[in-house]
Amino acid sequence: MAATMEKPVKVMSGATSIEFTRSTVTGKTVTEIRQMAQDALNVGDDEMVAYADGKEVQSNFILGQVETLEFVKPVGEKG
Repeated sequence: MAATMEKPVKVMSGATSIEFTRSTVTGKTVTEIRQMAQDALNVGDDEMVAYADGKEVQSNFILGQVETLEFVKPVGEKG
């Protein structure tokens, strides 16, 4: 039997993105993923808004079958 390739989950902030295996992030909250991606994406700011597959989610949102998770600075704030 051939091994099944699981589709990665893309985590983004601005022009930077990283990919995690689905099994690494499924069942974790946005806060936990933010901590995992903090250094690579500079997303330590709790004021950043999180979007899962284009829909705004709260920090306690638990990832399931999400394809993308994006962290965005609120409008009107300088980086």
